[in-house]
Amino acid sequence: MDCSNVFNFVAEFQRLCVAFNDDDKCGKECPMYDETIDDCVCFLTITNEHIYKIQKWSDEHSAKTYAMDFFEKFPSAKINRDGVSPICRDLLYGSSGRPCSKQIKCSECWNEEMPE
Repeated sequence: MDCSNVFNFVAEFQRLCVAFNDDDKCGKECPMYDETIDDCVCFLTITNEHIYKIQKWSDEHSAKTYAMDFFEKFPSAKINRDGVSPICRDLLYGSSGRPCSKQIKCSECWNEEMPE
């Protein structure tokens, strides 16, 4: 995910915080931990270095999407013009709380992050 986009940056920062949000990991193991203030920077000031750290973490810990999971399990499956399965995701993985809609591209559904 491109963290130079502010929305992606915030989403990945939140995902990183969730990943490190326990007493054992929060702190010195977190890439956003700053030894000079003995705390996480957590939006005190955002610099290019912070964006780089979030981008690096995001690249190393990419979120698994439904499409990634499907193509891991079925690598020879056919794809449509959007690069995803022509089969409705909800038919295979169940409803995600909203009905399938022609107003949403299939690629948007398939590329949503899977819950862990």
